[in-house]
Amino acid sequence: MIQALEHPEARVRWGAVMVLGVSGSPEAVVPMAKCLRDKDAGVRLAAADLLAELNDPRAVPDLIDALGDADENVGRQAANTLER
Repeated sequence: MIQALEHPEARVRWGAVMVLGVSGSPEAVVPMAKCLRDKDAGVRLAAADLLAELNDPRAVPDLIDALGDADENVGRQAANTLER
């Protein structure tokens, strides 16, 4: 599933983020944190939201970077995730 995060179609990447986020897998944290820099705002938003479920400090630097995302919803969700 981690390989799907590199798929050319945003909907496939979004789906991969959703599955990995609810998996609880520690191996998903770093690849999902990289999705905070995806070109699609929906993928970035899903990653910011579901990283909260994984609750892993390795995602903190990427979440901090996401606070300044061009899409205010992504920045807001990153802030919410950091507060958890």
